[in-house]
Amino acid sequence: LTNDREFLINEFENAANEQASLLYLGSIGNFSDIKLIEEMQMYAFDKVPSRNRGTIINRIVNNPVAKKTLWKWYLANLDNFEALHDFMYQSVLVNLIPKCIDDLEEVKEFLMEYLKKRENLQDAIDIALEKVEINAQMKKSYQN
Repeated sequence: LTNDREFLINEFENAANEQASLLYLGSIGNFSDIKLIEEMQMYAFDKVPSRNRGTIINRIVNNPVAKKTLWKWYLANLDNFEALHDFMYQSVLVNLIPKCIDDLEEVKEFLMEYLKKRENLQDAIDIALEKVEINAQMKKSYQN
């Protein structure tokens, strides 16, 4: 896996064009080893140009192996997330919040306070929480 990581990072950093760069970024977010995922979570903010961060962040967010690390990653890097372009940040929130179901009460509590400072995120957070409710209802109906 280390060789895969090194290969993909090298290809990303030396990509001939933007399309190739985005292709490798998407692959970087798909590792199945939690240690590599955590490394890539840091890499996303340390090495990836801001215009491309949404690609790797959303890929990591949608990686089921990363699920248990997402909320802690988000909180530990809140300043980095807030530095994203507003549209990109809202997109990340809509995808990230429903994946943090294991920490849902903590997430909701945080968001209620957070919205007092960042009212512009109200719609994105509402959509994310609605997705959580829909997922919970679907899960419940499948169990019955």
